[in-house]
Amino acid sequence: MARKLETKQLRVPMPVGIGAGLTEKCYLKHLRTLKGYKLDLKPRFFGSDNAYDMNKLVTDVLAGGAKAICVYDKDVTRWNEEQRRLLADFEKKYVDNENVILCGSMPCIEFWFLMHFRNTTRQYRTSKEVIKDLVHFLPGYEKKSTYLEKDAWVKTLLQEERLTRAMTLSLRTVESDQPYSKVAEAIRALDEKYQKKEE
Repeated sequence: MARKLETKQLRVPMPVGIGAGLTEKCYLKHLRTLKGYKLDLKPRFFGSDNAYDMNKLVTDVLAGGAKAICVYDKDVTRWNEEQRRLLADFEKKYVDNENVILCGSMPCIEFWFLMHFRNTTRQYRTSKEVIKDLVHFLPGYEKKSTYLEKDAWVKTLLQEERLTRAMTLSLRTVESDQPYSKVAEAIRALDEKYQKKEE
């Protein structure tokens, strides 16, 4: 009598978020809750905007068979030549890897948040300049845990089709332009995974 072979369905690991700091971590955490995204967020994958460290984290995630979603600011490349070179090498290494979603923002992720409210071509040089405009739409916004850990600001970003607006605006920005943000790539990747789960 033939032996019955057990068939195990391989479990695909959830994508893993990697980010420069608290802002990216809280944003992704709130999106995960509010939008139902399947996303793994481990504290050790946040806290460094160093391209060398991000490369090591991506290597770890890929070794575990998961997709890496990297959300990071690029303003450091304006004043740190070594980080500019390392980040360029990092992006070149993974730009064509379907398991790595590169979501850089110049100068910062706050420009992505601003796109939820405004279409602007202003040449922001620093995150402070972006935040100065952002607080008109997100009163009290600051890069502190007391603000970021609450989900009210992300709820505001998701109201009134603002996310759709930002996604549309992001398609018009390219890296040769400044400022720009590629955070929409993370949203697209997470939405695809979420929709597949629902089908």
